[in-house]
Amino acid sequence: MHRVFLTPQWRILLLTIGLSASLASRADPISALQTLRLGGCGGILPAARPLNHNSTLDRAAQQWAAGHSIASAAELSGYAAEATLGLHISGPESSTILAIKKSGCRTLMDQSMHDVGVYQRGLDSWLVLAAAYVVPARAQAPVLASRA
Repeated sequence: MHRVFLTPQWRILLLTIGLSASLASRADPISALQTLRLGGCGGILPAARPLNHNSTLDRAAQQWAAGHSIASAAELSGYAAEATLGLHISGPESSTILAIKKSGCRTLMDQSMHDVGVYQRGLDSWLVLAAAYVVPARAQAPVLASRA
């Protein structure tokens, strides 16, 4: 009788494949993005932490879909961004993971991004990834002033 012991790496791989398969049948863009980030975009890059869904960035994604640049869309929505990135995908929900992966693994795996918003219209989805601008603490003022 053979016993099969799965190493942690195999368990993670099987979990990722299972999640991908279940999401491939019906995947909303944010869930698909989170799955790809956790799985290193199919194992080709280091895994990245999940992003926080931010309703302000949902409005930014809508502004971007309306024709504004990503940076101005974030500003118009009221999100104070240090940096913004965008992914525009088109196609049925059954191909969401593949569409996001094809749009650019480097973009979706960016470790500096913390938040995400999405806007969907028909078969199109606009995802805005962003890192919020954080005002330095008052105690850092002397250090920052000396650098300037």
